[in-house]
Amino acid sequence: MSEIFRLPSEFSPDTAKNFIKVAEGLRLQAYQCTAGRWTIGYGHTRGVKRGDRITEEEAERILDKDLKECHRAVCRHVKQCTEGQYIALMSFVFNFGANSFSSSTLLKLHNAEVYETAADQFERWIYSTDPKTGKKGPDSRLIPRRREEKKQYLRGLA
Repeated sequence: MSEIFRLPSEFSPDTAKNFIKVAEGLRLQAYQCTAGRWTIGYGHTRGVKRGDRITEEEAERILDKDLKECHRAVCRHVKQCTEGQYIALMSFVFNFGANSFSSSTLLKLHNAEVYETAADQFERWIYSTDPKTGKKGPDSRLIPRRREEKKQYLRGLA
């Protein structure tokens, strides 16, 4: 059975919430991600500094706000998608940002409706820059996430 294509605006940001929560994990104390950015909650980075602490409730509120921003970006750039594609694209935008997404080959191929080829693009986004060395390399934490996003993206497509 093939999934139904819909406008991204027909989905709620909550559709991708659990997927992103699992991918990000919850940390109530600020930590530096592999790229060296201070991060807290479910992968939130804006305004975070060393020593910050939040509650689970605050993490949920911040996540909801961040998901709304991702939803706006997906709605602005994606013509149509299945639920699985919406979840995968939301996760990608959450992780790499709207600017990276808006200029990505992933988006271009998706909107050209070349879905199998677009799905392969997830595997290209596994690199991060080591803040200590300044060198870019494969990030062992991104590899399984991209694999899961690709599976989610292809879910229900025949």
